[in-house]
Amino acid sequence: ADPPWRYPSTGESGSRLRIENQYPTMPIEDICALPVASICDDDAMLFLWVPSSLVRQGYQVLDAWGFEYSTQLVWHKKGGKNPYFGHVAFQVHETILVGKRGKGLPEPKPKNKPLSVFEAPKTEHSKKPELVYDMLERMYPDFKGNFCELFARNTRPGWSSWGNEV
Repeated sequence: ADPPWRYPSTGESGSRLRIENQYPTMPIEDICALPVASICDDDAMLFLWVPSSLVRQGYQVLDAWGFEYSTQLVWHKKGGKNPYFGHVAFQVHETILVGKRGKGLPEPKPKNKPLSVFEAPKTEHSKKPELVYDMLERMYPDFKGNFCELFARNTRPGWSSWGNEV
């Protein structure tokens, strides 16, 4: 899930307007209110993209959607044509909070476990690297066909996609 996080207005260097020129954002209360639990199995995993300045809100979303924090992954954004934003430091990473619902899913086999930090090129605004889809499919090969992407920008074979761009 990659919610359209609403950033606080921060003046010239990171104005919320920059994000909202890309797509409509949602207040945290609306993100938390989404009935995500109703589309999940009792035992499920959530991989939630969260910008570093909004990690506290990410934990709120995990709780509201019925998931317990488990771990996190970090995407090191390499290069890219767009400038990096940041209030204190230029951001070259993005976090994925991993949560489990119920028992979660079986632990991936060692050969299918990713490193907690991975590197991939940064491309257009908010576009996530393709290798993450491949990584999730490798981690949970027995569940292929049961993947769902919330706030999707594209469709992918074997995945259900929900979002205002698909």
